[in-house]
Amino acid sequence: EFDRVFTPQGMNAMNELTTGYIKRYGFLEANGNWYLCGDNAKFSNHSKSPNSRSHYDDSGLVKFNTALTDIQAGEEILCDYTEICKTCIDGVDFVKSLR
Repeated sequence: EFDRVFTPQGMNAMNELTTGYIKRYGFLEANGNWYLCGDNAKFSNHSKSPNSRSHYDDSGLVKFNTALTDIQAGEEILCDYTEICKTCIDGVDFVKSLR
C-alpha cells in the first residue's frame, strides 16, 4: 500500500525533481522499473553481510523483506543492494552506482 513502482515510460513523463527523488530513495529493479518504498524501508542501508533479505514475486518485483537475524532496537536494518539494484546486478560497482 505504501510502495510505488514507476515504469521507464512513467519516469520519462516526470519532471527532474520528481525523478531525482525517486532515484535517490528508490532502486532500479531487474525488470527496468523503479521501486520506491513509501515507508521507512527507504532508510535501509547496504551491507555485504545483511541482516535482512528481499523476496520476489514471479515478475521480479520485491514482495516482502524478512530479517535474517534478530535486529535489536537501534540497530541498522541492512540489505545487500547488489541483490536488488539492477545497476549492481549488471556489474556496476556499488559505489559508482551512487553517482
